[in-house]
Amino acid sequence: MGRIRNIPASESLAGTDFQNLIKQEKNAKVRVKLIALENIKKGEKVSNVAKVIGINRRTVNDWINYFIEFGIDRLRDKGNGGRKSPIFKKESQFKEEVLKMQNERPGGRIIAKDVQKMLKEKFNADRSTNVIYDYLKKVNLVWISSRSKHPKSSALKQQEFKENFTEIVKKNSR
Repeated sequence: MGRIRNIPASESLAGTDFQNLIKQEKNAKVRVKLIALENIKKGEKVSNVAKVIGINRRTVNDWINYFIEFGIDRLRDKGNGGRKSPIFKKESQFKEEVLKMQNERPGGRIIAKDVQKMLKEKFNADRSTNVIYDYLKKVNLVWISSRSKHPKSSALKQQEFKENFTEIVKKNSR
């Protein structure tokens, strides 16, 4: 990115409350960028700030230009590039299959090995358990945390218990 400013960076950043922005920011990488900009605002040289952080001074200059022109949103990462897994072209189908597996299970939870087997059978994809956990996170199943069902449990008996709970408590407290 070319140089867009003719005035010193410290003057361009003067009206910004970086302390407040740093406190509010959750992303550590963005906080580092904001701390760098705050030090430049205070008059520190770009080359010194870059040396302390361990990056090229041109990168710090880019941060200054991005912040001045676009604001804090431009300092945030844009996500990872690269090829996406073919399974996530069928993301909703994957999520449905995982939920279906859990619902059909008579008791307990499904485990990564179960999902791994399902991926192999239904999607022709051989993935490690670590990748499976990543897939589950991407579809907001940060792990299948439904409550275990005992194989001999009865929904009818549970409902009767819930309806008669106060009577049972009164009866046992006498």
